Amino acid sequence: MRYLLVACSAALTAVSLLACGGGAKPSPTVTPAATAIAGPTATAVVPTEEPGVAAIIAAIRVDLATRLSEAEVSNMDVISITRHDWPDSCLGLPRPTEECAQVITPGYEIWLGTPIGNTYVYRAAAPENVRFDKVYLEG
Repeated sequence: MRYLLVACSAALTAVSLLACGGGAKPSPTVTPAATAIAGPTATAVVPTEEPGVAAIIAAIRVDLATRLSEAEVSNMDVISITRHDWPDSCLGLPRPTEECAQVITPGYEIWLGTPIGNTYVYRAAAPENVRFDKVYLEG
């Protein structure tokens, strides 16, 4: 009788673990249009064809053209685009003396890369609200 109770208890535990997600989890998939490299606050990988994203990328390229040579900007590829909810209207990157509305602002984090390995990170909510975040230089 005791062995029957132990066997039933073990079977019930196994069924409970499987029902509650204790089994093997499938590996995450990445949308082929973009590869996610962004940090832990990213909520979803966004395809470059999503409405409005092309205009944002064009605005980023204009900003980059003021920072770099035209040849560098024309050779850049979009590495990833991820949705983010930014903490304010300045996308978490206020400029000196700028006042930012303290509202959650939906937008994107966009990574662009050069053939030599430099990576430029931008935040954007719209084509008119694009902010340079950081650069990772190769070498």
